[in-house]
Order: sequence, then C-alpha cells, then structure tokens
Amino acid sequence: PKTIWLFLVSGQIGPGCTVGTTESWALQIRKKKHVWSKLPDLPEIRYAPSAYVSDNGFLHVVGGAGPNRLDPKPEHWILPLAPTGRAVS
Repeated sequence: PKTIWLFLVSGQIGPGCTVGTTESWALQIRKKKHVWSKLPDLPEIRYAPSAYVSDNGFLHVVGGAGPNRLDPKPEHWILPLAPTGRAVS
C-alpha cells in the first residue's frame, strides 16, 4: 500500500488565539499505528501557511500571517525530506 503523509507546519498551540509556534511535524498514516516525526522548525512563526511536497522530495512552505496574525508574509522556506517523509539532517 502507498504511504500517506500529513504535514503540520507552524501555527498555534491549542484552540482560540493561543501562542504561536515554529514547530513542524510529519505524520505517517498507517492502518494499525500512526507515526509522528519532528521536522526542522521554521525560522519564524506562521499562521495558516500553504505547504506542498515537490516531486523531488522537498516540503515547500509559503506565506501565511506573521506573529500578529494580521500581516501577510511572502517568505518561502524549503525543508528537505528523506524518502521516508522525515527531514534530512
């Protein structure tokens, strides 16, 4: 079966308008047990960035709102991924 990955990039910790985070995670979805892997942190907090995995195995993170949640940010960060979906150190 094909491996399915879900990537969580930056955002906030908890419900409502809680404190922001730069953390990023990958979730490997399996039938019996899901596995979380820590990815490198983003350089800055981002709320609602867009992200996609390119064909050559990089996680691209684009835009989102800055720490005040109002100002749009144009930055584009690239996180290299191993074929396992985990970050390349």
